[in-house]
Amino acid sequence: MSMPHVNFKLCLFERPDDRSRSQKAVLWLMEALVQINLTWLQKHPETPSIYDSGVIYKLIPGVIDYWMDIPTIVRDGGGDCEDLACWRVAELRNIGVNARPYIRWKKKTESSYLYHALVWWPGGRIEDPSLALGMRGAIVRKPVFVEPADDFR
Repeated sequence: MSMPHVNFKLCLFERPDDRSRSQKAVLWLMEALVQINLTWLQKHPETPSIYDSGVIYKLIPGVIDYWMDIPTIVRDGGGDCEDLACWRVAELRNIGVNARPYIRWKKKTESSYLYHALVWWPGGRIEDPSLALGMRGAIVRKPVFVEPADDFR
């Protein structure tokens, strides 16, 4: 018997004074997706690296942001920033690099923000899998590092 889809319905980013708690919640949710992906990689060592898999960055517009695990990203041919960043973090942890999900925030309006998911490497380097896989058009299929002080654009 298959299990129905799991959806979280969370009160996040509803008020400006709740931004800090909401940001932490997003990072915890990303960590959960990293763990799901790490489990996949350990059970499926034949899984290609994110940069060798053929997937690309795909902005998935809509009211609901679906977060995808590795087999779903592969099936769909790509994913957006948190999907790709969580795959890359899991991949790095699987080879012994203590990476973690990282988020940049940009104020959109007085009461709303955009976020962009990245990969934080030990030592402070910031990798952007979305940029490497076509977010701005070019697909390079290798790690692209951005400056830690850069704002998300």
